[in-house]
Amino acid sequence: MNGIKVAPPVLIFSLLLCLSPNSLASEVSQTEQINGDATLSLHNIGQSQTISATWELNIQLPNMIGVDFLPEKDRGLRYQVDTHLGNEDGIISASESNRFSLSLEENRSWTNGDEGGCCSFDQTPFFATTQIEFTSIGIEIGPIEDGFPWGWSERVNLTGLGDARQIRLLDIPRTGSIVEEVPLRVILPGTWEYRFSAQSAVISNNDDGFTIDRSLVAAFSDIRISLGINEPPVASALRDGGGSATATSTSELRFTGMCIDNGLIEPIPSWSITGSLEMDNLNGGEISLALTEYDLSHGDSIHVSMTCTDRHNSSSSWSQSLTIDDEPPSLSISLQLSAGTGVWNDVELEGFYFSSPSGSVVRAIVSSIDGSSDPVSITISSNRSGGFVKTGFDTMEMTEAFYHGDSTNGPHREPNDRLMKRNPTEYFLSMIAQDSAGNRNESNFTITVIDDKGPVIVPSITHDGDELDVGSSISTGEQIVLVLNQSYDRLDALNETKWTVDVDGLSVIDYLSYNTFNGILEIGELTTGDHMISIQAMDPQGHISLMELPLQVYPGEGIIFLQEPGIEVSGRTIVDNGLIISSSITNYGSGSGFAKLCSGDICSPEAFIPPASLTGPAQTIVYLEVTPTSAGELQLALIWNDAQANIEQSVDLSGKVIIKQRAPTWLPPLLLAIFIVSASSLAIWRWGNQTSE
Repeated sequence: MNGIKVAPPVLIFSLLLCLSPNSLASEVSQTEQINGDATLSLHNIGQSQTISATWELNIQLPNMIGVDFLPEKDRGLRYQVDTHLGNEDGIISASESNRFSLSLEENRSWTNGDEGGCCSFDQTPFFATTQIEFTSIGIEIGPIEDGFPWGWSERVNLTGLGDARQIRLLDIPRTGSIVEEVPLRVILPGTWEYRFSAQSAVISNNDDGFTIDRSLVAAFSDIRISLGINEPPVASALRDGGGSATATSTSELRFTGMCIDNGLIEPIPSWSITGSLEMDNLNGGEISLALTEYDLSHGDSIHVSMTCTDRHNSSSSWSQSLTIDDEPPSLSISLQLSAGTGVWNDVELEGFYFSSPSGSVVRAIVSSIDGSSDPVSITISSNRSGGFVKTGFDTMEMTEAFYHGDSTNGPHREPNDRLMKRNPTEYFLSMIAQDSAGNRNESNFTITVIDDKGPVIVPSITHDGDELDVGSSISTGEQIVLVLNQSYDRLDALNETKWTVDVDGLSVIDYLSYNTFNGILEIGELTTGDHMISIQAMDPQGHISLMELPLQVYPGEGIIFLQEPGIEVSGRTIVDNGLIISSSITNYGSGSGFAKLCSGDICSPEAFIPPASLTGPAQTIVYLEVTPTSAGELQLALIWNDAQANIEQSVDLSGKVIIKQRAPTWLPPLLLAIFIVSASSLAIWRWGNQTSE
């Protein structure tokens, strides 16, 4: 009999001994072993018919485990028997031992299989159909302190009732009974087999059934097991290495087989290899084939099969055939370039090298065919922009633009580091065609990115040494400097470039080498309004870049008079004659205010001085009505104030108007008489001479 270690001490003391229909258990009072075994043999399992079975139990218990049909069971069995079935003399006699055996048999006279610690079938308990064949081990004669074990064996035929379901249910009770502490072996008939149990962890396989260790399950957790007619195991396998149906003569193949069965133990796969390579009697879940170890050639074939066989000798198989393929697939490549116009031109190859202007799009059309008609994987990769990998099958197209890299001059460098000549950027472009067996065909190209554009013009405007931000205003009178020292050519040295700059069509520099001005050009002052700075740069290869830089020059702050106010007079500039004197003023500034024209204490009404704008200066005319009372220089002054600055200023215009004295009253008639006499004399002289002739 197998020895089973009872559960932990706390559980041991709570176990009950199944002894009678009404009182079935006793607590285990010490951590000693309980030995024995139980067997349930199912003789037939049919649908909707009587099920016959046989129950057998053999169990040996430590003497300190008492029975519950006698008092003081926690004192141990020998004390119970001596005290309650004997004469309390501390010794177990033969008669006392016999009386206990009879009592034990009487209390194990069960008929219900669940109560006896056995089983139910299809949710109906088995019942005993015959009297239990009971044999008591008995209690050894001697002092009650002796530690002899006790126990019994029993055998009985059972009857159950099966229902109409395909899957049958076997329920094994777990109530804490002491008979549940020994392993229960279940023997199945014919082709029936274990299918499933939620407590499969305590169930192990036997050749003719399975064994349940109920001692590992908590009390009051019955064990349900489903049973079914045997089905062949399911055979499946996976292969690692080679192609879909091919392998090279150098492939490393690994086959992993799986046998899935309804039983508690999975069958072990068995392997067989035939064809150009023959091997047999290979067992295990995994086999490896290093084809380099065998003399295989292109076109050879091997056949691998795996068989799963269960304990009922039912089997299923898996197989696969492989052809040796040592020829790489074909590789066809078409390369084209486009400058972004939508027009594609064939690439001019020099071996496996070709050039591409920066920003041009490279199109690669790649196709491949395998002689074994397997799909061919295509991989296109490059180190452009950190690298890319594109994959496809049989035919694929790639379009990618290639630009200058970090090795060239560019904004990623400091301005002082953009001046030297640089080598062009080179990228690799790889195309790989590979069949499923691992044969590959590969082409690798080098792309040189060339510069077909002029220098990159990076202008800025400074005033008083400070760079003006975008949107900053420039005012009239400010000295403007054009700065080009952040410009660069991607490949050529900046000193080898030629520059032309004009402002509003007027040349500042013309085809001048960069090193002659080092990127600094003084433009000077610009008048108010819109201006255009035109910049042209050319590299040594003749590539030209053009840029137009619009500027808006705004009026200066405040009221600005760049010329003296003009004076016009309406009327005779003589004493006591009324005059209208007008003064025109031109404001070149952004300020506004008011102006008046005064002659002594006499002043004109104030006129508004509007601000200048981008379209030009603003003009104002001031009118003064005055009657001079004396001859000589008329005292005039233009007085104006700036509304923002709240400052009044004046311009002295005295001397611009001269007043004359009025003529005497007799003088005009005299002048008239003189004029008449003079005219008459002249006429007589002229006409008289003509008559005499």
